[in-house]
Amino acid sequence: MLCQISKKYLFNLQKYSKIVKNKNVLLKKKQYNSQIDVWNESLAKTGADIIRERRRLVSSLEKRMKRIMLGISEGTEDVSLRYRTSIGEDGEEYRSLMDILAKNKEKEIEHGICLYGPHRDEIEILLNSKNSRYYCSQGQQRSLALALNIAVMEEIEEKTRKTPVLLLDDVMSELDENRRNYLYDLIKDKQAVITSTDKTQFRISDDKVSYVKIRNGTVVRI
Repeated sequence: MLCQISKKYLFNLQKYSKIVKNKNVLLKKKQYNSQIDVWNESLAKTGADIIRERRRLVSSLEKRMKRIMLGISEGTEDVSLRYRTSIGEDGEEYRSLMDILAKNKEKEIEHGICLYGPHRDEIEILLNSKNSRYYCSQGQQRSLALALNIAVMEEIEEKTRKTPVLLLDDVMSELDENRRNYLYDLIKDKQAVITSTDKTQFRISDDKVSYVKIRNGTVVRI
């Protein structure tokens, strides 16, 4: 997503990927080479910029998802996002990453691969303070995915001043009427394509809504 809204991030990510690739070539030789230190410094500088951008994005998406999930769940479910990394907090990313790389140089040489940096980081989604990967029902996970996609759409629209097309595949079947109405209100001014096998799930009167019926891959009625 950041690659779509930030040319600087895209440049840094491409640069970082090349750094990791070149460093891995040296590490696979399983012996110390002074060039590893050079690549570590470049990795730390570029990696620190990437981590800072990701943290800012995660913070923004979390605020949007909280609002959306509270609406979808009628105030019963709170979501939070956690950017999981071994790197220090804002302002200390470069120094922290350099320290980690220096302390684990022998370990990386032993494994023959770059073990530390933002390419190893991930995002954790928590629902009511519990890891959604392990403690959520299928319906809750679907609601989280829906909230995340809408949050991403809002973020892109705000940063680029362009409205993305939101694609939702059969999301209504797992939402009750109140939640469906909330979703409609949320996206009624957006560009959205929603698929469903049951038109009765769309009991709304809005001249902005168009219906297309497809049978066997062919449009049979509009």
